[in-house]
Amino acid sequence: MTLQKNNHFDLARFVAATLVLFSHSFALSNQAGYIEPLAYASGNRLDCGSVAVAVFFAMSGFLITGSWLRKGVLVDYLSARVLRIMPGLALALLLSIAMGAVLTVTPQLYPQSALSYFIKNFFMYKGQGELAGVFQNNLYNPVVNGSLWTLRHEFTCYLIVAALGMAGLLRYWTVLLIWAGATVCAVFNLGGIHYLQEFFPLLGWFMAGALVYFVRERRLSTAAWVGMACLVVAMAYLKVDLRYISPALAFALIRLIYQQGPLTRFGKYGDFSYGMYIFAFPIQQLVSSLSLEKIWWQNFLLSFPLTLVLAMLSWHFLEQPCLKLKDRHWLKAKSKGAIDA
Repeated sequence: MTLQKNNHFDLARFVAATLVLFSHSFALSNQAGYIEPLAYASGNRLDCGSVAVAVFFAMSGFLITGSWLRKGVLVDYLSARVLRIMPGLALALLLSIAMGAVLTVTPQLYPQSALSYFIKNFFMYKGQGELAGVFQNNLYNPVVNGSLWTLRHEFTCYLIVAALGMAGLLRYWTVLLIWAGATVCAVFNLGGIHYLQEFFPLLGWFMAGALVYFVRERRLSTAAWVGMACLVVAMAYLKVDLRYISPALAFALIRLIYQQGPLTRFGKYGDFSYGMYIFAFPIQQLVSSLSLEKIWWQNFLLSFPLTLVLAMLSWHFLEQPCLKLKDRHWLKAKSKGAIDA
């Protein structure tokens, strides 16, 4: 595939973030007992949120691998990653704390809880889900932002790519072995501790995307595409875990993203997907706490525009200005090549 600058990554990320919001609207506002459509169709083996997260990690594996192989400088690489994640995360945490200060029913306990919430979640690896006295009566209580758990796993994948790159091991066969190990551990739940049980499935999808980068120039015949589609349908029908063929699914995804079409300029006004992802959950919890009838479509219709506005403001006034720091000479992290990680 030709890695042209005009692609559908912005659209794919936005759709994935919206699917996460859609999926969470059922979990956070399910008083009427509605079941998310994909969960219903798959017998609760899949849901839109888990599919969207897999898409995020597959795209990230593809882009981040390309970023390291093009630049290969540790300081530049890590600086770019930190500037993409941390400013938006800090804002999301501060907004949640400000919202919680108004909503808390235990104000005497709130300051210490808020400080701990910010520090633990900002540094990602020791998260804190609750703020004292906030969302205690919600259906999904007392979690304030249930989307943040993936960020530490995303950053760990970044570090793995950097370690492989520094060791000269960021190659097809090395990535294939890591993907295979992660997938086996995920499918058979061999992680042991909770962190690894969360991490291995996401690492598998990330490495599936990384594998695609190494075979990005491969072309498949029409018969191969038809065969792949039949295989997916057969595996789904037989209830075989699709993670066994995640590289093939990631290849199809990336190929689709690079198809030309009228929406390749979807992100010309900004990349709002990260903001959509990190702001949606607390907004949805707020809507749920204020709604008399907790029904999923009400939560979705109210939360989506509020989250989008926050994401737009975050992009234009915080995320984009921070990303421009990559262009400073002391970081030497100007984006090169046809794709932007």
